[in-house]
Amino acid sequence: MGIESPLVNKAITGERARMLLLMILVLATYLFLAYGAYSLFTSQIPSGNDFYSRWRGTRALLLEGKDPYSEEVTLEIQKGMYGRPARGDEDQVAFAYPLYVSVLILPLAFLPYPQAQALWLSGLVFLILVTVVIILRTFYWKPSPGRLLALSLRRSKRTDLCERLLMIWRPGSNERQRGEE
Repeated sequence: MGIESPLVNKAITGERARMLLLMILVLATYLFLAYGAYSLFTSQIPSGNDFYSRWRGTRALLLEGKDPYSEEVTLEIQKGMYGRPARGDEDQVAFAYPLYVSVLILPLAFLPYPQAQALWLSGLVFLILVTVVIILRTFYWKPSPGRLLALSLRRSKRTDLCERLLMIWRPGSNERQRGEE
């Protein structure tokens, strides 16, 4: 007779099975979202966002042993984003983040940029959804899925105000709006 481990003999209970199924569903949803982001967006449009400088700086540090704050790495980031060195009047897109940011980017640094960007964007969308769920649970509010969908699609004066503000802040939007170029 051997010593019996409680983990070996413990059957998967209904609640554990539901939790495991939920985790599998969440992972599958995240991967589906990342695949969609890659297929429709990140594989079609190279670089083009603030994540690139974080990814490239982390990659330079971990895979190439370079200082992510160096002028050499900054030039590589600029060439990756602009296709050329940045002009003086442009954002220099340097790796200007605390080094611990690289810990967050670490798993993505080993992937090519389009895949890393898709996983990053999907992670951000996923975190927004999780935040909504946490907020709803914090206030003990349990709207039906139909009501939640209706609320998310409803236009409000605040939505219109946000759209107007975005139009003001978008470069060139006022000229286009007036028909000037």
